[in-house]
Amino acid sequence: MSNMVEKGSKYTDEQRTEAAIQFAVLGNMKKVAKAIGIPRTTIVAWKQADWWNEIVTTALSEKREQHIAKYSRIVDKAQDVTLDKLPECSAAQANLIACQATDKAQLLSGMPTAINTNHDTRALAEICMELSRTMRGHRVVATQEADQD
Repeated sequence: MSNMVEKGSKYTDEQRTEAAIQFAVLGNMKKVAKAIGIPRTTIVAWKQADWWNEIVTTALSEKREQHIAKYSRIVDKAQDVTLDKLPECSAAQANLIACQATDKAQLLSGMPTAINTNHDTRALAEICMELSRTMRGHRVVATQEADQD
């Protein structure tokens, strides 16, 4: 990523980096051009360069990490308030809070929040149909009872 500046260019690596970061934040070339005072056509040309995507990806990743950290702080504070107010809740409110908290804990643990038996039933029905098609035209020759001890 070093030496982004082409020979004879009037723009520095820092200006190019700033353009890419601003694009990651603003998502609009016209707004970026206005914000940093570089012609839109120049920024559009830079967007085609190899270094552009690397800078944008890094900027977006850093922003995503900042958001996750903030969301975690929000959740922590909300949970503290909920725990403080829980004794004042009605039974219905407490039940709703418990259900939602259980679902979130399940999701964080990578576990399902609901049990879906339709999938298992459907798979079993498909196996039965396949067995039925396979056995069509065959007949039972002999049977033998197992000992019941």
